Amino acid sequence: MGGTSIMGGAADHRARDCLCTEHHTRALEKVPTARSTKEDIVNYLIRHGIEVAIDSTKSSLLEELDHFVASRGGAASLRCYAAERICTEMGVTLLRLPPFHCFFNLVELCWSYLKHKLNKMGRPSDKLETVRMRVTEILRTVPSQLCEGWCREALREEDSARLKEALDFNNNTVENEDLSSSSHASSDSSLSDDMLSEYSIEL
Repeated sequence: MGGTSIMGGAADHRARDCLCTEHHTRALEKVPTARSTKEDIVNYLIRHGIEVAIDSTKSSLLEELDHFVASRGGAASLRCYAAERICTEMGVTLLRLPPFHCFFNLVELCWSYLKHKLNKMGRPSDKLETVRMRVTEILRTVPSQLCEGWCREALREEDSARLKEALDFNNNTVENEDLSSSSHASSDSSLSDDMLSEYSIEL
């Protein structure tokens, strides 16, 4: 989700902050892979200033591609997203949020707030421009206290998830220890009386 800032609720922040989830990004240029055509690999290398021999095989092109990608810090550093370029050109800060974990994203609380407001004042027959103006006005006037509350709620969700992870880890550890103890007990019970007396073990 991208658009006007909700962080702070102040109009003077709206051109600086933008919220966008990872799965909403669109790549402007993708790094070729082994499945890419020879032509795609050649064009990619040429665009990045790498000379390519006319008689190059796909195998040699992939080697050249791997070398180039590694020299630039890996494929992730070479990916170029449309949202990033647009935000850079407009002086907007892009904040990435974890995908598929909506309960960690405070923007979801804002989205719920926005829909509630729009449903109260709107009708299905409203023109798109009217809805757009309402959205802009609602986001401009979000109380800062409400934004802080959304942040606190997201932090509570994070703390809750960490606690659950710790409890699950401890429970698994205890279960493993119980299984280990049970295994040792079963093994001990099979020892002969002579072996037990040798180690001064009383049943």
